[in-house]
Amino acid sequence: MAARSVMAATSRAGRTLGLGAALAAAALAGCRSGERSRSTEGRTGNAPAPAPVSAPASASAVAPPPPPAYRPRSVPDGHAVELRLTYAGKPRAPWPVPAAYAPHCAGASEVPDPSLELGPHGGVTGAVVWLDDVREGEPLDAAPAVQDEERCAFVPHVLAMGAGAPLRLTNGDPANHAVRLELLGASDDGSAPPVKVLAAHGEDSIATRPAWAGRVARVTCPIHPWMLGWIHFFDHPYFAVTKDGVARIEKVPPGTWHLRVWHEALDARQGDTVAEGPPIDARFEVKVGAHDVTRALTLRADGSIR
Repeated sequence: MAARSVMAATSRAGRTLGLGAALAAAALAGCRSGERSRSTEGRTGNAPAPAPVSAPASASAVAPPPPPAYRPRSVPDGHAVELRLTYAGKPRAPWPVPAAYAPHCAGASEVPDPSLELGPHGGVTGAVVWLDDVREGEPLDAAPAVQDEERCAFVPHVLAMGAGAPLRLTNGDPANHAVRLELLGASDDGSAPPVKVLAAHGEDSIATRPAWAGRVARVTCPIHPWMLGWIHFFDHPYFAVTKDGVARIEKVPPGTWHLRVWHEALDARQGDTVAEGPPIDARFEVKVGAHDVTRALTLRADGSIR
């Protein structure tokens, strides 16, 4: 039942504007060529009669209404949905820390490859799990979320939190870090990404917004370009992040829901910046009745979840 799709919100790190500029130049050249051709046709008297102009097919289409707002209520008859996710491939080799940066990173000479974190028994840590079509249920917890910088890595590497809750940033390293949140997705309002500079062993916070619900932030450190993390924002409490392969969502209302499983790309590469491919995004139907529901799935080396 697994269905893998590329999230439209994800962009490859380190992407430059060279391709976009080339395409724009080609499009402009094509337009000018077309203008010259039409001008020549007019001078020779052979220009075809202009085609009648019709309104685009979408002009009269009505935009779909936004999804209804999440409605909090008590769920006394709810049950848990538990996901157990294991990895079928080989563990990944760690990434080396450039020697010049080792003093910044509490002496660390390497950091784990962030694209795959495994527990002692092959359980996947860092997969985000949520119900993507639940519109009412238990209220969202507005407790602050915390992301630390330890040995030049974001801890946790993947974080999920309520949109609008405070995001507390801490720095456990003996050197400065910077935290930059790049909100991904077509609904970006054009504002500059939030950036905070943390002194050694310092802390700060970012005020997240309720409008960020349903979006993903790519987290980087402009000072240490290999550092990468992710934050998912939700307007409901039915989400979790796997730890050692297990994620559990509590107090789910009875009904048939769709369980989404997100995991970052398995082909991340370290360079001047971290480059990664499209994340893994799978969707499964779950039926919640009088008992808890458990799904056992496998993350495969080919980038599928089954």
